[in-house]
Amino acid sequence: MPSSSSSLPDPATASLLSPDVAELSQLLREPPSLRTDPAACSALPLLSWILRHLPPRRCLLADTDEAVAELIRRADSELALGLETGRPAADGTLPDHAGFDLIVAHAARHAPDRLSALTQRLESSGLLLLIAGSQGTRDVSLPEDIISLPFPGDPGPALFARLPLSPATALLAGHPPGDRETGIRLRTRFAAAGERWALEARLHQEREHLGKAEARLIETRRELSSCSSQLLRADEAARRAESDADILRSKIAELNGEKTALEADRAAAGTRIAELNEWTARATAVMSRQSATLERFSAEIRTRDEALTALRDFLSAPGSMFRRIARAALRPGLAPFVPDLPPAPDTPEPCPPPPCLLPQPPAPAIEPPRQPALLPDAFLRRNVLFVSGEPTTPGTIYRCTRNAAACAMAGHETRTRDCAAVSPDDLKWADVVILWRVEYSEHVHILTSLAREYGAKIVFDTDDLVFLPALASVAIIDGIRTIGATEEGTHRMFSNMRRTLDASDACTASTDVLATHMRRIRQLAWTLPNIFDQETLRRSRRAFRLHEKTGRDGLLRIGYTSGTRTHQRDFGLVCGVLARLMRARPELRLVLFREKANRQPILLMDEFPELALVQNQIEWRDVVQLPDLPDEFAHFDISIAPLESDNVFCEAKSEIKYMEAALAGVPSVVSPTAPYRAAIENGVTGFLAQSEAEWEDALTRLLDDPDLRARMARNAYHDVLWRFGPWRQARTFGTVIAGLGGGEEATRAAELQLLRAAHPLRPLPVIPDSETLFHHDALGEAEVTILITCYNYAEHITEALDSARAQTLEQLDLIVVDDGSSDDSVALILSWAKHHASRFNRLLVLRSVTNAGLGGARNIGVSASRTPYFLSLDADNRLLPDACTALLSAAGPMTAYVWPLLRQFGPGGHHAVMGDAPEQPLRLQDGNYIDAMALVAVWAWAACGGYYVSRDAMGWEDYDLWAGCTELGLHGAHLPEIVAEYRVHGSSMTNSVTEKIRHKARVVDHILARHPWLDVHPEASARS
Repeated sequence: MPSSSSSLPDPATASLLSPDVAELSQLLREPPSLRTDPAACSALPLLSWILRHLPPRRCLLADTDEAVAELIRRADSELALGLETGRPAADGTLPDHAGFDLIVAHAARHAPDRLSALTQRLESSGLLLLIAGSQGTRDVSLPEDIISLPFPGDPGPALFARLPLSPATALLAGHPPGDRETGIRLRTRFAAAGERWALEARLHQEREHLGKAEARLIETRRELSSCSSQLLRADEAARRAESDADILRSKIAELNGEKTALEADRAAAGTRIAELNEWTARATAVMSRQSATLERFSAEIRTRDEALTALRDFLSAPGSMFRRIARAALRPGLAPFVPDLPPAPDTPEPCPPPPCLLPQPPAPAIEPPRQPALLPDAFLRRNVLFVSGEPTTPGTIYRCTRNAAACAMAGHETRTRDCAAVSPDDLKWADVVILWRVEYSEHVHILTSLAREYGAKIVFDTDDLVFLPALASVAIIDGIRTIGATEEGTHRMFSNMRRTLDASDACTASTDVLATHMRRIRQLAWTLPNIFDQETLRRSRRAFRLHEKTGRDGLLRIGYTSGTRTHQRDFGLVCGVLARLMRARPELRLVLFREKANRQPILLMDEFPELALVQNQIEWRDVVQLPDLPDEFAHFDISIAPLESDNVFCEAKSEIKYMEAALAGVPSVVSPTAPYRAAIENGVTGFLAQSEAEWEDALTRLLDDPDLRARMARNAYHDVLWRFGPWRQARTFGTVIAGLGGGEEATRAAELQLLRAAHPLRPLPVIPDSETLFHHDALGEAEVTILITCYNYAEHITEALDSARAQTLEQLDLIVVDDGSSDDSVALILSWAKHHASRFNRLLVLRSVTNAGLGGARNIGVSASRTPYFLSLDADNRLLPDACTALLSAAGPMTAYVWPLLRQFGPGGHHAVMGDAPEQPLRLQDGNYIDAMALVAVWAWAACGGYYVSRDAMGWEDYDLWAGCTELGLHGAHLPEIVAEYRVHGSSMTNSVTEKIRHKARVVDHILARHPWLDVHPEASARS
């Protein structure tokens, strides 16, 4: 350092003495780092001043903190000092320089003798800045030309200066004499500036420690929450185990009582056997005496009988008296005499039977009165007996088995019986007896009479127009001739069906057309359509997945599933069209069915000569049982159902072929009968075709356009899922069974039925176009699909994916839909999917062709799912490991959705719990209280028309779904358990889009237009 003999400080140094301490503004600049020793921070202001006003040429950093080194590098760069900086070697050896202008060291890292050695290396006017020097300079032996300048503070630095002193150093040291006070004041100010940064460093360290402690606390709370949930489940399991143990102990006590009673009965039986043996001995003796007496009496009777015979011979013999006497004397045997009556035999005293053989009067059977339980909608639970008149036909499954299951889902008790097997006990048990295709007979007369005596209601059910005898004509019903029946026999059967209908209290039918005909005979009639059951749905979707994975073989197949030989004229409507298409398209195949036993076609092929030229393009398949029918439908590319649309009998037939094809992912072309017109939206869910030109046009469009086939099949599936599902049938059974009664119950049922009829079915879900980026399917059976939608959430998506992978539910599907992200989301998702695909039964990564918004992205994922339930998870949220298992266990057969408790997390220490309100649908009127992170039944999603798709009104798609479920009477269930976490952050869609004032107003207008009963406003909170 340059020295000066002047005793006056330079202007910059003198400014430190002013009251404003202007120089301190430079000294209080933020240090290079607060992640350092507070003692080092306390020396930084003094070091900064030295570097500015006493710039050194050579500097030695002897084991100092990085913040000190960084400050020196920064000053060297800003002030262009050209500073030579040295450091001790690894073994502590100092550099070879003769001397240094500035040495910076740490007192705690150097012994006193080491510090003395450092002072020896100072050049003239050089400075040794010792960090925390005021605590470690007492034992330092200083040369005579070295003076010590300690600075106050805890801990404070110390400055060692070699004589002669520079003016600035002299001012700090209180030189010249008489200026001691000024030096103390300056050192105090430097110490104050250093102490401030020492405190900042301590505060920074404490904050870091606090942050780590908070993180550990959050993790501990999460672990405690998980442990609490596990303890609750363990406690519940323990309670169930204790309850089971109580039941078991009760059963053991009952068995012990029965054992004691059995032993008592055994002892009593032994006593009775002994009494019986004694009685048998006495009775044997009495019988022996009685037999001897009877034998003697019989001998006397025989003697008198012989005497009478001799007397008769004596008197009847011819001749004189003398000759008769002589003849009698010469004959051996008795002489004739007039016998008297023998005395009556002595009869022994009878042996009375023991008490055990005396007949005991039966104890009167006391049947406890039946206590009807209340259903959720307050209708009384009934016992419903389904009776099949044709037990060997598939109709029994459609009209009895499946309807009984749906009726049970509505809360009623059900039984299914063949008509011949119905017992008096069944009739005594039943409140309602439903007779499907039962012909009237003496047996049915007794059945209905007995049921009425027990107070049951009689319902006639049919799926064909079989109760109008006037229709029993070959001109109307072509099947009469093809199955070998006669018009007379058919007329008799229809007449018997009509008598059963006449003997009933009400009617049900598979179509509205049938119900209308019935209502003209019996005013009370309901429509209960043919439905699928959950096993058929499962088999159909699995068959669809198999063909989806394996692909096609290059052929196109049109299938016709006529199960009986009754549709000759119906098939004739399309036979010519099919023949022309097959001749023009070698890849086209017509799939027909034949009887398995004799390989005879169901259709009588002699009546269709047009097909003779293309018979090599006909695929023959064996008729299968109804449970295996989904596998057959899945082979088709197109299903057809031709019917004579101007035929009154065909007009009443159900839409069953459209439903079954849709479940298997196959589009249909059908005749426009009334039921099909009501079921199918032409060109959207299927094609209606009447003329040959319409049939050819519809089939050609589907054959030429695979995208149209896929889209139409998807729309049809979404349509039939609710319309012909067991859940809607169960809801209908609730009103039908209640409507059979009278009074207030029937009135409420009629009100509900009329209100539902006033609301048409919801539109189909809108499914935007998408592309598949990744597809894995192990073809297992899962119950839940986790659906993650993502839009520019690369920073959070991996957390959501990992939380899905960590689920305890073993069989699980995962679908990720990226809605056109512009960040790295897609690359992260695909990399993750390829790495973790084996964890999932089915894993799909889809991407919307154009940004569709939240509702569209969710609809893409739900449409691609193949499980009964889906769990919606936004990309910035995450699930706890038991989420799917717990939510699934809370869902019942009629549960539309299950929502859990959610815990908030994110910056700012959010720990609030959301979703703690129990189910109360009308609470939705004032705002949403259910988050989108819920388990939803796919059939409920379809019933409501899916999530709405509107980019201008994004944000309340889940609220709209809950409101739609409420309008349909579909209830949700609440899981009072934290199974998921909701991230609170400023860039969430709720904060960045939904809650913006103009956008919020559009959202409110949109939701009110869809649900006028809601009472929300633009200021409404996004969630309670």
